Amino acid sequence: MIRWLVTTAKISGLCISGLLVLGPMAFCVAQSELGLGDAITKSGKIMAYSSMPLDDLGPIRVAYDTTGLRSISPAPAPGIHPRMLKSPDDRPEMVRIYRTTPQGQRMYAMMIGWCDILKGKIHSLDQCPKNELDQPLAAYQRSHFGELADQYQRILAGDLAGYEPSLNDYVMGCMALEAYRCWIEDDAASGKELARAMVNIAKSASDGIKPGDHVGEIGAYNMGFCYDFNYNFMADDQRDVVRSVIAKISAHQSHYGAFLPSEATTSNWCALDSFLPLTLLAIEGEEGFNRDYYDGWKRAYYNFLTYGWYASGAGYEGLGKNYQFVTTLIALAKRSEPLVGHPHVRAYGERFLPSMSLPNQQGFVAYDDWGGTGADTVVGDYRFNINDVVGLKWLYPQSKPIDYVWRAYFGKNYERYTDLRPAGYFSSAMIAVLFPSVPLGDGEPSADAAGLQRSFFAPQRGLMVTRSDFTSDALYLQMHTRQDLGGHTHADRTSFMLAGLGRLWSPILSMSGGSRFGNIVETRFHSNILIDDMGQGASGGWAPQPARVMDYVDNGGGTFCVGDAKYAYDWIWMRDGADDESSMLGQGWQKVSETPNDFQYRPVDLPWMNQSWYDRAHWLRPGESQRCVKKPFNPVQRAFRTAGIVRGKHPYALVIDDIQKDDQVHNFKWLMQLSDDLEIIGRYQFSEDSPITAMVLGAPDDDRQLWVCILQSDRDDTLHRYSDIGRVEQYMGNVRWGGASKRLVIESWAKSPEYKVLLWPFRNRERLPEANWNAEKETVTIQWADQVDTITFASSEANRTTFTVMRDEQEVVKVD
Repeated sequence: MIRWLVTTAKISGLCISGLLVLGPMAFCVAQSELGLGDAITKSGKIMAYSSMPLDDLGPIRVAYDTTGLRSISPAPAPGIHPRMLKSPDDRPEMVRIYRTTPQGQRMYAMMIGWCDILKGKIHSLDQCPKNELDQPLAAYQRSHFGELADQYQRILAGDLAGYEPSLNDYVMGCMALEAYRCWIEDDAASGKELARAMVNIAKSASDGIKPGDHVGEIGAYNMGFCYDFNYNFMADDQRDVVRSVIAKISAHQSHYGAFLPSEATTSNWCALDSFLPLTLLAIEGEEGFNRDYYDGWKRAYYNFLTYGWYASGAGYEGLGKNYQFVTTLIALAKRSEPLVGHPHVRAYGERFLPSMSLPNQQGFVAYDDWGGTGADTVVGDYRFNINDVVGLKWLYPQSKPIDYVWRAYFGKNYERYTDLRPAGYFSSAMIAVLFPSVPLGDGEPSADAAGLQRSFFAPQRGLMVTRSDFTSDALYLQMHTRQDLGGHTHADRTSFMLAGLGRLWSPILSMSGGSRFGNIVETRFHSNILIDDMGQGASGGWAPQPARVMDYVDNGGGTFCVGDAKYAYDWIWMRDGADDESSMLGQGWQKVSETPNDFQYRPVDLPWMNQSWYDRAHWLRPGESQRCVKKPFNPVQRAFRTAGIVRGKHPYALVIDDIQKDDQVHNFKWLMQLSDDLEIIGRYQFSEDSPITAMVLGAPDDDRQLWVCILQSDRDDTLHRYSDIGRVEQYMGNVRWGGASKRLVIESWAKSPEYKVLLWPFRNRERLPEANWNAEKETVTIQWADQVDTITFASSEANRTTFTVMRDEQEVVKVD
């Protein structure tokens, strides 16, 4: 039985009528529309809990591995608290950590700061506890002083005029921290005061709750934490009031994926929606606990980790919106659900995340919406969701790869992350204080000791990450081919990013959604190629059509990936999920008959991998199919990119593009997104008849520079006038964080520009190498005083460039 609901979704105070709204949703449904055993799905359908396919875990059988896993205390019997993420047995160990370790002391001081702001004891940043860098540990760069204390006092007095609980609620976030403090310190007096505020909020919110309302209406997990940690300081009637409001908002709820086929459970919503199950676990086993929700949540999370993540540790969706929420897995582990030992969790922590750490260990790299390299386009300061790094380090305290990631994220003593807030989709302050960790050893983390590999390759996702070494100055390159569908994808197939000498050269802009610059998922906002100012197909803020990895070569001398993005230029896709045929057929659109295996580097032996994307199960709507449709967009004859690094005394990157639209001359623009401080500070041409042109990019007062050597960029000079080859454009703002953005453009009018670009970061005291082609234009020599590389180019049967790099008469790397 399936019924659709007409919904009113509350998002940031706005009401939007419709059938489907993604994000925190509130399905305002009359009680008469729901049966006792009915659930409202994420997509707004009403389905019977009894129809959840709880036994359907798909064909993959998971071998759990608990080696090195911390012993996790079990949840106590019903009625004993706390129980959500901590148990009574955990208290002595937590007290020890807070008293005896610098890291525990730091986190506890941060928590006390927020609690004191709530209670009116701190009135300015100067009064906040600080670390050794003189950075405030609470309210960092925030101004809630006085406001929070005044609101809390009004709530205590029963005056809730103008106050509505929400996910982004600093008052309830601080109340949750205060509840935890009361439990740790056995502060009954403050706990009883806090109970009054909890009850007043619960009573105020209760009457307005309607079936399907979002759990944020009661403050979500913050209300759950308050109930859980303050339980022993509450009277029975107070417990009843708070318990009943949690039960009321949990009724008829179902977790994302509870009703979906296993292989369709791939969306980030499975993890991001953790605020509901955590809230519900506060009343586990008590009156009003929704056991049906809990059972569907367990199944969904298993399928999400199994089918929404790969054995490589990469996710089906891009790190940026997609996380595992490993701290939530700890809640399941306390209930004997072994997902913390899932091999995809370990691979995520020990293989994928270390590879995404920039060499300077100041930030990470992510893709798709809300991804990028961060607000600082020079250093790179993007950090993925705190729930993952905190949870992984807590679960695997002796894992050297995870310790490497944790230190890159926080620093040895949390000095790299001071803006821990008790509000938002998750309370980063609460998560950090619940799971404080200590580093392995006193020195800097050693990548060699951690057994990290210089190169990472995700064959199903189509992502290559490689670096010259594990020093902070290492040359670092990523190439993102993207072979799967994802959910928030950009038109960036075969795009690359580059870092070296401790800084970014070609960052990934941190951006999401639309802007005055247009649809920013478009190819022009990435390090790709435009043809007549058109890139790869993108529509409606989404660019799902895949590319394909053709080859991956990794040896001591170099690492390269070859991607074919032709399909991504050829077609534009839309998704029109439905029970029957797509309504878009016959309107210029046709079915996407291709299957996932048609684009895989290595075909995967699973049934749906040979099923068309038109017929594949929908990622959100139970009982429906994807109904992906396509139409021609920017057809090309070929669009191969080969990118990687060559190691040595002078490591460098090569980016080779074999791109051609047809047999006519077209305008091509080779784009490389640039850090905001870079300009062209020098140009070089080695001889008048040489096809090689080079330029140096640099920034004021920085001795680090980038040699951009254009080995080849064919163009028809008889038809068009050209300025100096290569230019830097300031063309947009970094629309997530603000500020200007730049890109390098290498422009050509040609049938095929045959781009071959060498990128070498150096310091300005170093002498530039010479670059020369032989007479036949088959071999180019790159010559430093202490390194001479000869690169011989050829062409494959597919009309794709192949090459061999030789040094001292030895083959360094070969890509054919």
